[in-house]
Amino acid sequence: MMMEKRIRAKERDAIIQSLKSGVTPKIGIQHIQVGWVNKLKAMIQDNKHIADSGATFRLIVGNYSSGKTLFMSVVRAITLEQKFVTLHADLSPGRCMHATGGQAKNLYSKLMRRMKNLFMCNKLDGNTLIIINIINFT
Repeated sequence: MMMEKRIRAKERDAIIQSLKSGVTPKIGIQHIQVGWVNKLKAMIQDNKHIADSGATFRLIVGNYSSGKTLFMSVVRAITLEQKFVTLHADLSPGRCMHATGGQAKNLYSKLMRRMKNLFMCNKLDGNTLIIINIINFT
């Protein structure tokens, strides 16, 4: 007999409130994601490669409201379960990966501020790996 997995009331309420507001839920995201098996397997394989001292690079690109943020939130949750550290920042005209007017510095500064806050708020062990997720919304 298959056991039903109950969603905690806190997660349920957070999911419903987030979806009503049109934003990605902060918790319970695993309960609403569907259809990404192959994509998630590829990202998990990337994590294994990184853990073995490798490196990977992927861009997640899609139309407005196509689920990029939701997908990356699921990836981030899986990655955190694997004891990685994640950082994320949204790309915009004011924060891009390469530019001549200081926009790339804005992106780097945002990521470093998030890293500083992460390390100040959490005690991480010496075996912690850092993964940087960048989501393109433009």
